[in-house]
Amino acid sequence: MDCIGGRNAGFTADCQPLQTRFRRASYHPFLAVAAFPADHSGMTPKATGITESALYVDDVPRAVEFYEDLLGCKTILGDERFCVLRIVPGQVLLIFLRGASTLPADLGFGTIIGHDGSGPLHVCFGIGAGEVEAWEKRLADLGIPIESRIDWPRGATSLYFRDPDGHAVELATPGLWPDEA
Repeated sequence: MDCIGGRNAGFTADCQPLQTRFRRASYHPFLAVAAFPADHSGMTPKATGITESALYVDDVPRAVEFYEDLLGCKTILGDERFCVLRIVPGQVLLIFLRGASTLPADLGFGTIIGHDGSGPLHVCFGIGAGEVEAWEKRLADLGIPIESRIDWPRGATSLYFRDPDGHAVELATPGLWPDEA
């Protein structure tokens, strides 16, 4: 089982984090933060969630139509280069034209750094515990074939399918990760 970059460094066989601290920060770039204990002299700031997720597509209007039809979400901002879809309050899906956001974007009041992505990316949307069958029907009604269904050992269920750009889209019920109640 591969946990990070084809290696299990820092993880048990079932991808659980090891409880040890590494002595050298250079041991593994991803795990460098585990090399030093948290600064307990003050409050460590915490992220409150994932506000934006981005996908890069060849046809923005096609992708927007797909996600609006699938999720019932609405476009809140956009142009020929990108579109912002409101998924739930505080969370948006950004759809960018592939290759159109590689340079910094000067907004006049600040600059967004360049970014892009290639190949089939992955995004997962949470769904209610009792909604798997309704989502299977919705996907069938939209003509979207389900490539995989996983009933996870912790009780979650995932449905996997592709968007028009080949991205792996997942719908998952609660209980997917070990720290979820």
